[in-house]
Amino acid sequence: MTATLLPEPLEPGSPEWLANISASKVAAFLGLSKWDTPHSMHHAMAGTTPPEKETQVQSDGTFWEPSIREWFAAAHPEWEVRETSTWRNDERPWQTADPDGLIYPADADLNASALAGVEIKCVHDYLGSAGWGKAGTDQVPPYYRVQAVWQMDTLGLDRVVFAVCGFRELMERKPAEYVVEYDANEATELRARMNAARMALKLGREPRADYAREEDRRVLKWKFPEVSSAGLDIPDEIAIPWLEALLAFDQAEAAEQRARGQLVEFMGGAKAAQWGGALLGTRRRTTPPSFSKAKGLDPAALLTDHRSTDQEAA
Repeated sequence: MTATLLPEPLEPGSPEWLANISASKVAAFLGLSKWDTPHSMHHAMAGTTPPEKETQVQSDGTFWEPSIREWFAAAHPEWEVRETSTWRNDERPWQTADPDGLIYPADADLNASALAGVEIKCVHDYLGSAGWGKAGTDQVPPYYRVQAVWQMDTLGLDRVVFAVCGFRELMERKPAEYVVEYDANEATELRARMNAARMALKLGREPRADYAREEDRRVLKWKFPEVSSAGLDIPDEIAIPWLEALLAFDQAEAAEQRARGQLVEFMGGAKAAQWGGALLGTRRRTTPPSFSKAKGLDPAALLTDHRSTDQEAA
């Protein structure tokens, strides 16, 4: 092992947490995270924004983790799967990792070296999620892959085994498994990019914000906590795009309401509206009945498929 186990895990928002880069932070700085952006992670580590509450998805993962670890261990009597906590790399004190477990030989003593790390994932959309390949391969989503490589590089491990459960795997108590092997070139590149992120943090050079992302809008709320009594003249290059976006939004909203009305009128008394086998929306038995678009409706995908079919037919 090339790392030291810390007595306690690092508390999010603490000075120690702010000074270190863990596996989840790597994914955020690379723009691969669902929960953070490079901009929001920069400000989280700068102390601009307070830690957020755990999401429902994260809470579900925390709840199921002990069970999934137990099922995984039961499937491998040749191994001993131990819980663990935060590790700090001995050569690079700013590099930390929090594996969900470590794998040892079944008869290993307490001083033995780990054979591999374990990452436990409870994935809501496992079967339909892009990035998960066939079980038994190394085809995991990029967000999880960089976490695994960072953990291996931190602890000096050669592989990380993923134990993954969607709904079916939870019901069968049989996690799907994936194995990611250590790649020295990949690890070197990650270290270089995280060093660049650390330098940018020290120099106060924030990554560009994407205000289409909720995480970056949250940063903006905390970025300027004071409100003065002064006004400010806004230049054309800032004001005009915003006004044009407002106009486009109002026009799009009116167009959507118009098209929605035509759809509901065409439905008459029907409960569900379908198109090409896809559910568009449903009418609920309220008084009077109300219409709601289908949950998870992806207009872009439906229109793309339709246009592709039309082109093939032509």
